[in-house]
Amino acid sequence: MTAARIPQEQPCILLVDDAKLSQHVIAQMLAKSGYSNIAQLNQAQDVRAYLIKNHIDLIILDWMMPGIDGLALSRIIREIDKQKQSNTAIIMVTGKDSTAAMQEAFQSGVDDFVAKADVATQLLPRLQLALARSHAMSQLKTQQKHLRQVITQQKSLITQDPVSKLPTQQAARDYLNTLIKHSITRDVKCSALYFTIENLHDLQKQTKTYYLDHVIEALAAKIRKALRPQDFLARIDRNRFIAFIEHQQLEPIRSFDRFAKLIDGSSFYTPEGFKTIAVKVAASEIHADICPHQNPLSQLTEYLHEAIQQTSQHDCLQLDWPSFQANTDQLTEEEMIFDCV
Repeated sequence: MTAARIPQEQPCILLVDDAKLSQHVIAQMLAKSGYSNIAQLNQAQDVRAYLIKNHIDLIILDWMMPGIDGLALSRIIREIDKQKQSNTAIIMVTGKDSTAAMQEAFQSGVDDFVAKADVATQLLPRLQLALARSHAMSQLKTQQKHLRQVITQQKSLITQDPVSKLPTQQAARDYLNTLIKHSITRDVKCSALYFTIENLHDLQKQTKTYYLDHVIEALAAKIRKALRPQDFLARIDRNRFIAFIEHQQLEPIRSFDRFAKLIDGSSFYTPEGFKTIAVKVAASEIHADICPHQNPLSQLTEYLHEAIQQTSQHDCLQLDWPSFQANTDQLTEEEMIFDCV
């Protein structure tokens, strides 16, 4: 028998068979062919815990085993692969050799199928092929992961949202960092207005993407028009907008409640009919002198979002950040709502 060509890095192989003699024969065959990293289990129920703790490149298993058979075990292995984002090759060795049996094995996640009568001649070449496929799949997954990271990095460089024509989250992050510094050096106050579309999920199911994009664009234009020209407005994700407003140190913030009354319940025409937007709004004074240095935008939006989710009111919440924790349950109605103009 020609010795198998072993990769420089020994693959980890697991044998699962309740018949110790069959398992020993296969282990000796692998060892004579140069494979040395071989583990053996006689109980199928032990495989899950073993795979969670250990990396395995290929599993050779029997079909007929007490408790958990080879088909059920293959499905368990595939579930663990999803959890670990791994790609374990599975070869099933069994006395069954019918086409129906092969199809059933493949449908359960088995990569290859070897009849016991053909183990001496077919197992090693099929093992090599399964390992090569598994290695190729692992490389492909690594490349896909890298590509997703590159796409994420490229998206972070985009500073204008193509739908709303507003600045993106990255632009908002840069603006807030600069605003905090300016607020301290120029002795001015700054505030944030946070808008969240509460029914976007329902609108996505009811409206074609093209039309919904136009609704989002119209909503953004309506918010932009309600702000002053010098105020900053950004769309930070699919259903959230944030505005930053500078005002004089002694000038009180008035009439933010008008944004909730103006925006919530707005209807926009599409060829599919009018689409009504449900919006919640929160306003917060930003205490620049005690703002966190790391990711202030993420912490601010998380704080505002949690405050909005804790209230059923659609009036504008009045909050402070970061000197106070959001606790809308303890605020009175007068404390939470700004006076209307």
